[in-house]
Amino acid sequence: MENPVAIKVELAETDAVEEVVALLNGVAHWMADKGIDQWPVDGFTIPHGLEAIERRETYIVRLDGEIVATCRLQFTPDPLWIGRPGSAAYVHKLAVHHSYRGRGLGVLLLNWAEARAHDAGCDFIRLDCLGTNARLVRYYLNAGFTQVGDVVLKDWNAALFQKNVGTILCEQ
Repeated sequence: MENPVAIKVELAETDAVEEVVALLNGVAHWMADKGIDQWPVDGFTIPHGLEAIERRETYIVRLDGEIVATCRLQFTPDPLWIGRPGSAAYVHKLAVHHSYRGRGLGVLLLNWAEARAHDAGCDFIRLDCLGTNARLVRYYLNAGFTQVGDVVLKDWNAALFQKNVGTILCEQ
């Protein structure tokens, strides 16, 4: 695995929305081409991307001036997790450009989000994916998350993952 020299995670500004949406749609196409069912092809739009950026939830990683990774980090309650104890930060729309796969950017972003959750005093960092996406389920388990349940919605099943951030970072 090739590791990046250094990354800087930065809050996305509105001028990055087209590049963020293109990255998300590009990853959705790549997954569909690989038979990975997770996101709808061309399901990301400028208005949706702007909304998340304006809520200050969208973060990006640039390498050589290009946005190569993104994620949303949300500190407001997520409807999939209603009734679950503990305070949490939620990761959504984690995406790494396919040409940067294998460099550890996804795990670095998850670690960065975990540190932000810890700094904010959260008990957990949480995320979800389609329960049928065996590849992504395995990825999150390998990244140290625990699958803590499933939520069945009308047309899909979400696998729920969390990681305790209260002690992990303090022990390093």
